[in-house]
Amino acid sequence: MTTETTDRVNGPDAGKASPERTERRERIWTRGFTALFIISLVTNVSQSMMVSLVPVDASAMGATPVMVGVVSGAFAISALAVRPLIGATSLRFRIRSLLIIDLCVLVLAFVLYALASNVETLLAARLVHGIGMGFLAPLTLALVANTLPESRMAAGVGMFSVGQAIALGIGPAVGLAVAAQIGFSWTFAGGAGLMAVAAGLAFILARDRSFVAQPFRFRLRGLLAREALLPAAVIFLLASAFAVVNTFVVLSAHASKIPQPGLFFTVYAGVLLLARPICGRLADKHGIRAVAIPAAVVFGVALVTLSLTTTVAWLLVSAALVALGYGVCQPLLQTLGVLSVRKEDRALAGSTLYTGVDLAYLLAPIAAGAVATSGSTAASGYSEMFLWCAAPVAVAVLVLGISGRRRRQPRRVTSTDG
Repeated sequence: MTTETTDRVNGPDAGKASPERTERRERIWTRGFTALFIISLVTNVSQSMMVSLVPVDASAMGATPVMVGVVSGAFAISALAVRPLIGATSLRFRIRSLLIIDLCVLVLAFVLYALASNVETLLAARLVHGIGMGFLAPLTLALVANTLPESRMAAGVGMFSVGQAIALGIGPAVGLAVAAQIGFSWTFAGGAGLMAVAAGLAFILARDRSFVAQPFRFRLRGLLAREALLPAAVIFLLASAFAVVNTFVVLSAHASKIPQPGLFFTVYAGVLLLARPICGRLADKHGIRAVAIPAAVVFGVALVTLSLTTTVAWLLVSAALVALGYGVCQPLLQTLGVLSVRKEDRALAGSTLYTGVDLAYLLAPIAAGAVATSGSTAASGYSEMFLWCAAPVAVAVLVLGISGRRRRQPRRVTSTDG
């Protein structure tokens, strides 16, 4: 946490604030936060449908497992390409305006999904999708962080990510069910409609009246927030494993003849609904690493369990463990990143954090597809693939543990602080 943030939370007059004023200052569910929560929910319902639909659609078009990994991870190429623009554009234009434009780009991406009739067109749609994703996550994370009091940042970011959990629980299962009834094209068209609704909702967000536009200057120093590099590196390691789970869990279940694989995402989302708010409050009280390290260990156990899964019961147990692992770690590491920079640099910090995610989604599915192809059977190939994914998670646990000793964490703000 910066000195400015510490002074703002624990200034000389902090202890003199009335209980009503303190409660009002530390509220999470403000008008801005609520609007962003709804936008995130609507947006992520559409996006989470891609988790299950794109790999299955690509496979139905004749793509090999490696090509499925290429298509699934292709959005990371264009997302990474636009990342260098986020720092400069967020200082030149209001983040609210950038969000509205970005949501319109995502509408276009889903229209292209609906029109795709071959792997090449599907790949093009993923690239456009990546342009929108490149901006969307950092912009919304910065806007959410700006609405939250620093003393409740971990709880607030965790609560905000609950909307993503709901969407992930609804999207993949609904997407598979709807596609089975009306086909992929009309399902993607429905996703475009939801994205359009999100763009309309963005207009109700309050404008930042204190914003002062700065000249657009593209500088190498502005590509990444150095203070956020450590959590970004840990997110890369964890997201590499999670990207593989997202891409191949349905195909793996099909190979093992496990019915209703969409339930994996439903259970994952249900556990997140309970775990993220609780773990966010624990992190605000005891420190981010104190919660993130055990969660990362649980994620490693989840991957081992997933590699051994042959029944729907164990598939759902794996889903719960993934939620308690990666699902808990992600918002905590995001909080660590945004608290490490000044308020005006939070969009850049968000970009740095999501660069780690983009790299993971670009590289991990392709490498994992190669491992899956090397198996003697499809089922054994996927099993070996999930087991290998535990390796980067183990490295992430070590990095978090070592950095926790060498680096001083952002100051924890307890309920006794002003």
